[in-house]
Amino acid sequence: MSGNDGPRRSAGAMARATRSFVGRGPELAGLGAAFDDVLGAQSVAVLVSGDAGIGKSRLVEEFLDIARLRDATVAVGRCVPGEAGLPYAPIVGILRDLCARTPEAGELLGFAEGDLHVEAAEPSVGVLAAITRVGGGYGRTAFFESVLQLVVELGQAAPIVLAVEDVHWCDSASAQLLDYLVRNLGTSRVLLICTYRADEFGPDHPLSGWLAELGRSPRTVQLPLAGLDHREMAALLAEAAGATVAADLVESVWTRSQGNPFYAEELWAAGPSTQLPPALQTLILLRVRQLPTRCQQMLGIAATVGATSDHELLAAVAGSAADAFDGDLTEAIDGGFLVAEPHGSAYRFRHVLLREAVYAALLPARRQALHQRIADALRSDPSLCARTPGYRMAMLARHAWEAGDWEAVMAPAVGAAEAAASVFAFREAEAHIGRALTALDRLSSDDSVPSVDRQMLIERAGEYAYSAGSNQHAVDLAQAGIALAREAHDSAAEARCQLLLARSAREIGDSDQAFAAARAAIALQPADTATPQLAQAMAEEARCFLVTSQRRAAASRAREAIAIADAVGARAVVGSARCTLGLCVAAEGQVEEGIELLRSALDIAEDLVLPDDLNRAYCNVSGLLYLADRLEESAGVVFDGMAMGENIGGIRLSAAATNGIESLIRLGRWDDAEHMLRELGLASYGSCAMDPYLLPLPLAIRRGRYTDAEDLLHGARRQWRHRRPPDQRTRARPAGVDGRRARSAGTRGGSRPGGRAPRHRE
Repeated sequence: MSGNDGPRRSAGAMARATRSFVGRGPELAGLGAAFDDVLGAQSVAVLVSGDAGIGKSRLVEEFLDIARLRDATVAVGRCVPGEAGLPYAPIVGILRDLCARTPEAGELLGFAEGDLHVEAAEPSVGVLAAITRVGGGYGRTAFFESVLQLVVELGQAAPIVLAVEDVHWCDSASAQLLDYLVRNLGTSRVLLICTYRADEFGPDHPLSGWLAELGRSPRTVQLPLAGLDHREMAALLAEAAGATVAADLVESVWTRSQGNPFYAEELWAAGPSTQLPPALQTLILLRVRQLPTRCQQMLGIAATVGATSDHELLAAVAGSAADAFDGDLTEAIDGGFLVAEPHGSAYRFRHVLLREAVYAALLPARRQALHQRIADALRSDPSLCARTPGYRMAMLARHAWEAGDWEAVMAPAVGAAEAAASVFAFREAEAHIGRALTALDRLSSDDSVPSVDRQMLIERAGEYAYSAGSNQHAVDLAQAGIALAREAHDSAAEARCQLLLARSAREIGDSDQAFAAARAAIALQPADTATPQLAQAMAEEARCFLVTSQRRAAASRAREAIAIADAVGARAVVGSARCTLGLCVAAEGQVEEGIELLRSALDIAEDLVLPDDLNRAYCNVSGLLYLADRLEESAGVVFDGMAMGENIGGIRLSAAATNGIESLIRLGRWDDAEHMLRELGLASYGSCAMDPYLLPLPLAIRRGRYTDAEDLLHGARRQWRHRRPPDQRTRARPAGVDGRRARSAGTRGGSRPGGRAPRHRE
């Protein structure tokens, strides 16, 4: 998490502030359905399961409030942790509640006054005494029957809801009583709700068999709780912050907490730190500390390896005998710490924060040594990472980095960057190449610095940053590359960096710098010689003219660039310049010619698989079709773009999303518009980004989801207040391209509801 998003609160204060119930609609409905069955004279037991902090108790509390409003008699008991559970601890709580709400309950049980009013240190002394007194030599059996008859009789007057919290700590006597009730309540109007932590019930848990049998009863309903989804997490954090939280912060907390509300509250309360809050780390490590030392060490290795660990790599780094290693691994899996992947021989931690806590608990020297051992193992035996070469390179670079072996970082980091870029994972490529540059800087004072082309690294880093949409970073890298090229008197390298600077400066809105860089690139070309670089520089200058609404100059320069690019066989430049020219001629009213030019640019981008040009072409074609009221075609182009993105490696060609979604809304195809929103998500490719708040807003309004619409507006306002100089810029439209001229070209007329202009990319 990063940034200033209003005052944060302590975890305790946040817990008090987030008492509104968030999410859990289906689960609450499931409990409601079980209660309806009870009203129809059918007893039901519901087992609510999930990780610690997932919200089991909060869900039950919310439902119990609803049950009280429906005139139910509610009683709650809580199990007590400990190696030997206190006998009948949860039953004491239930009977206390029943006796407090129904005075005749104690008489029905045959309890004497004071049996249930005992000291907290011995919560079941009175109950144990009462059992002996009520049943004589058959005390427990008679007591069970007395409790059964009590809830059956009370259920005749009003439905009964019994809630037992944390049955993973349940004592055996209480477990037997609960089992007795489930088997014998029959048609009584009684709902029994038990909550438990699923991870606590390993095969060695003394009550695992009891829970399995209870779950097989036809009167039992299983209700497992998963994490909150993105929208629910946003609502939870918004209540904590007192305002809508930025989407990137919601994503950060959601990813780390995996939707666990308690974990999310602790992470939010901790502020922007990437470290686990101490209280949360202590809680997570409680069970880990109970494992044998060797098993804890194996978990430390797994946490250091990463999100998933291959079996052979774990074994190689652990260095244990095969039988001992397998025993440690089995214990970690049976204890719910590791999960075996369904395919292959790999393992992952059951929760990402469990891995974070184990890793953070390692001493720094131990952590560094483990990273070094993992890197050494991967270098000596590539088969230990039986995945793609790019993945292995990324692992090598990361572990060498964490071990502080800067020279060993270089080659794998560059290889990982190339592999990531080859599948259009440009953010990852940017990170890998950045790591290589930093490692090179840390080696700069060492005589053993390897022979590395720093100019090449800077240029690649700049290209990856631009493609990832990190345009200010791309500007900085381009300027560094220009300075380095000038020191080396390398005019070709300087020209490449000037072109990168022109593109990146244009994207952050610095037209003056973009013009200067494009013209500098032109000036660096050989005189009177047609080259691909000259054509590219002219195409960049044409885009600068277009951005500043100098359409005639843009069209003229674009035609020059096309002529030179055709002569030297630079098809990519031809496509880029045609995209610029198409917008220019459309702005002058020649919409059909503009669309044809854009379609030809799109064909070239598809043939050459150029993501940035694909983004631009799809966006502009769909935008002109939208302006021309050719809505079906506009939407079709966007669906084609989504399919093309999947075909070339899963990137999201989402620049045209707004045009396509608005076309679908105007056509009344709301379901298709929602499908497109779901497919695109909140992410965008490269330097062309969607607005994650405003894009879904019209659909929410049209479908009457006004609460969602209000949340989206709050999010948009908050994002606007905190927006820095735009790092991803999409202009609304090129000057002069409007609906009047589009419709004057002989296309179907009609106004755009709301008057919103489609998106274009110059």
